[in-house]
Amino acid sequence: MPYLLFPDGDPRLFVHLRQCPWQPDRVPAFVLLDGTWTQVRKIFARSPYLHGLPRMAIQPQRPSAYPLRRQHRAEHLCTVEVAIALLEQIAEPTASAILQAYFRVFVEHSLATRHGHALHKHLPEMLQLRAYNNHNYLSRAES
Repeated sequence: MPYLLFPDGDPRLFVHLRQCPWQPDRVPAFVLLDGTWTQVRKIFARSPYLHGLPRMAIQPQRPSAYPLRRQHRAEHLCTVEVAIALLEQIAEPTASAILQAYFRVFVEHSLATRHGHALHKHLPEMLQLRAYNNHNYLSRAES
């Protein structure tokens, strides 16, 4: 069941997903196009195989926190923020939180590098990611 996340999509499709339990042969797959809104519209226009997919739109719960590129509007999110919001909306809080932590670490390291220095502040997300990764490593080792 592929869905295209698209700026002009229908946000009500998420409600439909919640009402229909996922079945093993009908698991939703989400297509995210990576680019600015203008680029995404061009990619879509030039990709006829995408035209038949139902188009969903997310409802951002908070403005973009991506300082590496200026957004024209607060509700315009970068691609990873769209993925984080998608995971929140499909009730995957652990995956959303982990992706959010990786994103925060990426942004902080990128800003430090852009300014020519190492990251000096301690990020609580690093502890969160270490704990998550250690737990998953130990779980795999035990099985």
